[in-house]
Amino acid sequence: MVRRADARALKKLRDEYLPLVQKARATKDSNELDRLESEWSNGELFILEPTSVLESGSIVAKARKYGISVPPIPSDNDETEDWKQTFMTYEWILTDTTARRLRREIREERRSSYDEYRKWITTLLALAGFVLALVSLLMKQKQPDPCPRNYYRDDAGACVFALSPARQPQGQQPRQPQLPAAPKSNPKPTP
Repeated sequence: MVRRADARALKKLRDEYLPLVQKARATKDSNELDRLESEWSNGELFILEPTSVLESGSIVAKARKYGISVPPIPSDNDETEDWKQTFMTYEWILTDTTARRLRREIREERRSSYDEYRKWITTLLALAGFVLALVSLLMKQKQPDPCPRNYYRDDAGACVFALSPARQPQGQQPRQPQLPAAPKSNPKPTP
């Protein structure tokens, strides 16, 4: 996996060396071409090897966290099928096959630990559902209001249709709105 900063550095390196390599190929200068390709390759290794060391350290730490056996780092300078030494910094990194194997084992262990959590969460949710169902059965249920839809209860407690006009007591006429009386005008004497 290439980090974003490494990708930028590799692009900058390619932009620097690609025209020079193409020029050396055009002039058919094999010594210059070999030198440029070697420098370009060393530059790529200088950029990518620290990331490989970090990735190997991360994989080894996760594997140890989940109790997965990690192959030991060789005590001598001979590379094994599990470890190889970097070219620039001479640090030990996991080979691709070992890194893939450890990642797969880490993924399986992580899934198995999640399965344990899922089992307990399912049990707790089932128990909570049972308790809530039992409580709802034992509690007195509130009865629905017998008034039909669009009705409400008046002060006396009777069901009244919400959209009907207000009832008038018998023998009384509806009151007409009272307008304010017009002010009396005082005639002013004219001089």
